[in-house]
Amino acid sequence: MIYRNLKIVSKNAAFQKGLKMLEEGFSSDFSEKWSTLRENASIVRTIEDFIKSSFGPTGLSKLIVNEKGEATVTRDGFTILERVGGSHPAVKILKDAVKTQDLEFGDGTKTIAILASELLGGAEKLVNMGVHPTTIIRGYSLALTETLKILEEIAIPINTAEKEILKKVAINSIAGKFTHEECEHLSGIVVDAVSQITRKTGEKTVFDAKKIAVEKKLGGVVTDSELVRGIIVNKEVAHRGMPRKVENAKIAVLSCPLEIEKTEFDTKIIVKKPDQIRDFLQEEETILRQMVNKLTQLGVNVVFSEKGIDDMVQYHLASVGILAAEWVEKTRIQKIASAAGAQVVADINDLLSEDLGTAGVVREREFGEERTIIVENCKNPLAITVLLRGATQNILDEAERAVRDAILVLKEVFENPAILVGGGAVEAEISKRIRNKVCGKGKEQLVFAAFAEALEALPALLARNLGLDVLANTAELRIKHDCGEIYAGIDVFDGKTKNLKPLGVYEPLSVKTQALKSAYEAATTIIRIDDIIAAEKLTEKETEGLDYLRPLKEVKTHEKAFETILNNISTFTIIANAVKPCFGPKGKNKLLIDNIGSLKYTSHGATILAFMYLQHPAAKMLVDLTEAQSKNLGDGTKASVILAGEVLKNAEDLLNQKVHPMVVINGYRRATQKVLELLNHMALPVDSEDQETLKKIALTTIGGRLPEGRELFAEMAVKAIKNLTAKKDTSDVDIRKIKILGEKGRSLNESELFSGVILEREVVNPKMPKRVEQAKIALLDCWLRVSQQIFRRKLEVRIEDTKNYDIHLDALNKLAEETVEKIKSAGANVVLCTKVVDEVTEHFLTKSGILTVTQLPSMDLKIISEATDGKIVTDLNDLKEENLANAELVEKKKIGEKKKVFIHLPSLKCATILIRGTTQEIISEAEGMLLSLLKTLKTVTEESKVVAGGGATEMELAREIKEYAKNFSGKEQLAIERYAKALEAIPKTLAENAGLNPIDSLAQLRALHQDPKNMWMGITPQGKLEDTKDMGILEPLSLKKQIIKSTNEIAETILRIDEIIVEKEKTTNKQKTKEK
Repeated sequence: MIYRNLKIVSKNAAFQKGLKMLEEGFSSDFSEKWSTLRENASIVRTIEDFIKSSFGPTGLSKLIVNEKGEATVTRDGFTILERVGGSHPAVKILKDAVKTQDLEFGDGTKTIAILASELLGGAEKLVNMGVHPTTIIRGYSLALTETLKILEEIAIPINTAEKEILKKVAINSIAGKFTHEECEHLSGIVVDAVSQITRKTGEKTVFDAKKIAVEKKLGGVVTDSELVRGIIVNKEVAHRGMPRKVENAKIAVLSCPLEIEKTEFDTKIIVKKPDQIRDFLQEEETILRQMVNKLTQLGVNVVFSEKGIDDMVQYHLASVGILAAEWVEKTRIQKIASAAGAQVVADINDLLSEDLGTAGVVREREFGEERTIIVENCKNPLAITVLLRGATQNILDEAERAVRDAILVLKEVFENPAILVGGGAVEAEISKRIRNKVCGKGKEQLVFAAFAEALEALPALLARNLGLDVLANTAELRIKHDCGEIYAGIDVFDGKTKNLKPLGVYEPLSVKTQALKSAYEAATTIIRIDDIIAAEKLTEKETEGLDYLRPLKEVKTHEKAFETILNNISTFTIIANAVKPCFGPKGKNKLLIDNIGSLKYTSHGATILAFMYLQHPAAKMLVDLTEAQSKNLGDGTKASVILAGEVLKNAEDLLNQKVHPMVVINGYRRATQKVLELLNHMALPVDSEDQETLKKIALTTIGGRLPEGRELFAEMAVKAIKNLTAKKDTSDVDIRKIKILGEKGRSLNESELFSGVILEREVVNPKMPKRVEQAKIALLDCWLRVSQQIFRRKLEVRIEDTKNYDIHLDALNKLAEETVEKIKSAGANVVLCTKVVDEVTEHFLTKSGILTVTQLPSMDLKIISEATDGKIVTDLNDLKEENLANAELVEKKKIGEKKKVFIHLPSLKCATILIRGTTQEIISEAEGMLLSLLKTLKTVTEESKVVAGGGATEMELAREIKEYAKNFSGKEQLAIERYAKALEAIPKTLAENAGLNPIDSLAQLRALHQDPKNMWMGITPQGKLEDTKDMGILEPLSLKKQIIKSTNEIAETILRIDEIIVEKEKTTNKQKTKEK
């Protein structure tokens, strides 16, 4: 009994037929000759039917959802087969061939699957005609030998020093996964990366592909990706007081901790005399200081440690200007050492100058809300990293696959510097020559014809996936090759059959050669199988569990593939319609109620989408998009959702008219590129020093998110951001220095901008001073708790005689008193500390009249430190008068029901915006709005370019794109016009939410925009059609461009998905045992 009772569902008749064979079992009876070959061919053909829609630059994508609900959108052949290919023996053979190709060559995986299936299909036909499998295999072998000779003849030798050729090869590998602009950008990065790590080996130039690291950072778009000539370390600097940038770095790479190393066993140190406590603590401090002294003596200014770094060591490193990172993973430590030319040292005492590495610069960079350390211009030029950016995680993952494949493809070009012309030209030429080749008589000639026909399936698929007439294009391609045009292929940009060599459509000879060999080997291996025999009889439960094509739920025909796209579009349209009422200054809010009854009142796009808990895998990508945009730019999330929904809705109309998805995508790409060019020309320069202009931008950003206080919040945000950007260099503005604090009570109009920091903690003792003028503040990141110091270091105070109890108690009191004395001797009258204070120390602080606040966030101390030039101290022995922060006043005040401490500072180098409101929901929405506003204003001050809001920019762009569409014809022109129509959704939604008739308003705006003088006519918050530029309704240029780019990325991703597959939950061995 072999493989019975497989449960697989499909609407496709051909697929059902193949599955029926599985359900009825394989016959071991030889009465039906070659039945196993037919069955295997049918199974492999099912896989081909599934994968062929993804073939070529215009192929569509698969959306694969695992048992955890995590989605992967991909066109990568290996990824698709690996995830959904099933485990039928014939399929396993195919998967192994594809896996080898992917790991070694990076490209050609779908070619193997499709060609192997076509060869098996040809073999099936030949068997039905009475040709023996052995004859078929021999004929295929001869045809392959002839094919390899032809490949060598038509191959074009190249010089690997010519970067343009390498770039074209890389583009051909990446093509179709992204827009042409994105492919150009990524291929340029890959070529630059490869060029940097190549080396001469005899006459050949080679490189190690593993030397190129790939890192992904969510946010931005694919064209924001870059080549980093160094290593990326996903860690922040260890201490806030450390430098964020170090030039001419001298790097120590350690696998040991910079702290008092813990013993292997849980031990305690017994202290019998009071003086021993002080001695022990002092000795520990001495050891930690010696570690820092060792580094400074060697001239180290950067430290990377695989283990932890003690708080005190961090402070001392910061005080001497050393940048350090702790808990760096072991693999990354090795890469840093290799890149910087350093030795990994296991003991700080063994560190020598020759162990140190060097780099041109080590700096911390911010990506959204994440901070990362980058080591650049390393001693070892082979250390490079491709840093990828993207709007969603799916886009990033696909970009990573594309880059890694392109690197492997270029590796092959360097090892075998010869290329072929793509676009189906190679297959068409080989097919022609094989047909014309007379090799033997009779049946072998039939085999040659089958081999040639299988090759022709590849250019035919290119035409099919372009939405072209397959028969007409195949015939035209044959004619051109019969006329001697050996480089004639299908141009995926215009669908015409032409000479592709001048266009630079290239692929490596070695990749194509191996793909053909692998397809042949996989096909002939399966042809040789005459029966499948199970090793043992399976239980009924195990047999039911076998699902050899798991999880191919449904394989669609070319026409039915549109159903998936249309369903995805429908999902997006529903989401866009849910967000539309919240858009613009007259937009409404949503009241969100979670499963425990908590309320949230908001019109913020990313918050609404995240709250909706969308389960549809395509919808989740939209959630990722808005979340990334909110983190990076703060605004534009609703505009992105609405525009993406409208662009896809217009695509739906085109698909219903039988326009191929790739035609729509190509039209949208052209329109997007043109829009970005137009935006650059339409940009209005602004003076980032002009607070009135910034206020207008702030008011536009606030829109209708606040029920009152719009003017006040705009003024507060502008004033706070302007003081942060007072210095010339605005590239590293940290808006976290503007603290946002909400307190229930009063109204939004009574919110205020406070010059200084409001601490959300009370003073530790009510008897301490309530008000300290001309405050001298000690900023401490150390314990003010003697008992904690003893506990952390496992000191056990043993009192052997009751008479000694008072002595020990006096000793502890004396330690606490000495701690406070150090603070007093430095001249401090206020203590702000991140750690806890014990009762004894608190007593002496109160007695000394020192206002003390403890358990503060380290960010509070950092803000005060940078605003006052005060130093954060980790060791009280280093506390000196020059390290103190100065404040005009420190006072306790009651806000609502809570007491807080106000630190009054002389300038707005740091600020706190105190938000008041009648409900927590209103306060929360105002806090979120304010954070978005600060990010927007930061963007404006960095870029100093804006465009008009109120839908004016979109109306002008729509007019320009309609004119641009006239340069094209047919369905592509229609797609570009539909993109223009989608742009009008922004002013249309604004009009509708303002209570206007949206159709009438659009008609009026279209008429007004025909006159160049009216290019900035849009919809004002008052619901009027006026010049929004003159009204000061302005939006950042970079935000508008990001919306356009993100919309195109998400729309193209959705339009490419022709299948959604949900993987079955994998059964563990434990579950299997339980079932038995």
